[in-house]
Order: sequence, then structure tokens, then C-alpha cells
Amino acid sequence: VAPTDQVWDTMETATTPKVPLPAILAAFPKPVDVAVDEGTRLGARREVAFSGREGAGLLSLQVPERNADRAHFTVLSDTSPNAQWISFRGLTYAVTETPEATQLTVSLDYDRDLSPAWFFGPMMRAAGYFAVRVLAGDVKARAER
Repeated sequence: VAPTDQVWDTMETATTPKVPLPAILAAFPKPVDVAVDEGTRLGARREVAFSGREGAGLLSLQVPERNADRAHFTVLSDTSPNAQWISFRGLTYAVTETPEATQLTVSLDYDRDLSPAWFFGPMMRAAGYFAVRVLAGDVKARAER
């Protein structure tokens, strides 16, 4: 259990998670590098390189909103192979202290660009759920070291 400050310190450096990805994410392009990483402060930028069978590209993010317990990244541009299927709008990290532990919540905001909704909607929700679990798990593992 890491204190709140330690969790935020950990998030100042992004990584490409070194954990096995859930099987549902196997078909999606993977993050392979963090090309630009300015942390989580107001105005900070991050560029994450992705690679997949459809090619490679960058997801560029910036922090337009930041307070003591929340950092919100909005998407500046997305040339990653993911952009063919999903339009990312933002990513939010929220860190709250509870009496028992520090809680990290990761939220992904996106538009699904594939139809039909009855098929791709549940698949994209599941993939998004597992992707944010990987991000949160990476932060947790690094903060507790």
C-alpha cells in the first residue's frame, strides 16, 4: 500500500507495462515506447508509440486539468493503429486516500468507431476495461517497489 504522494510520483514517469496482457487485448496494437513524457503536471504532454499488424503511430496526450487528486489527459492527436477502430478522447487518473489504502482509479473516454454496436460495443468496453486495469496495475506495482 503506497501513500498518495508516492502514487503521484510514480505516475510522473509513464512506462510500457511489462506485464502479460489479457488475451482480449491480443488483437489490438500494443504500446511499445513512451516517446515524450512530461509527467502529470498541468500542461504536461505524453506521446505513446503503438505498434500492431496495421502499422505503427503515436497517441499524443496533454494534461489540461490537474488538481491534488486528479489528472486528466486529453488526446491531441492519434496516428496509432487504434485510431482505425476507436477515437480516444481522454484518460483520467484519480488518486484518493482511504483509511485502509490509497485508491487509484483510471478512466478511459472514447468513441467506438466500429459497427454493429451490438457486437463491437461489448468488445470495446471489455478491451477498455482490461487496458485500464493494465495501466493501473503497472502504477500499483511501480509505486509499491
